[in-house]
Amino acid sequence: VTQLAKMGAGITVEGRLHAVVHGPCRLRGTEVTIPDIRSGAALVIAALCAEGQSVLRNAWHVERGYEDMAGKLASVGAQIEKVAIDSDATGTERTYE
Repeated sequence: VTQLAKMGAGITVEGRLHAVVHGPCRLRGTEVTIPDIRSGAALVIAALCAEGQSVLRNAWHVERGYEDMAGKLASVGAQIEKVAIDSDATGTERTYE
């Protein structure tokens, strides 16, 4: 929810089990961090709908959960670029732009 809000989504969390989405709203491209597989899919879709460029850090969550998502979306016209960014001792951080 926090990462979608950074893109301009109007979401209010009520308790542990409910979220209210206020719309319509205009999403804007920004830099977000993917925390897990399912959130990653939502952030990829939001980035495709947003105005401007989005940078999605920790894209490896999406890559491990959805086979060739970037390639499949590119095949239907999405402009997705995978960028390897040097990270800490854990190796590289895969990012979609």
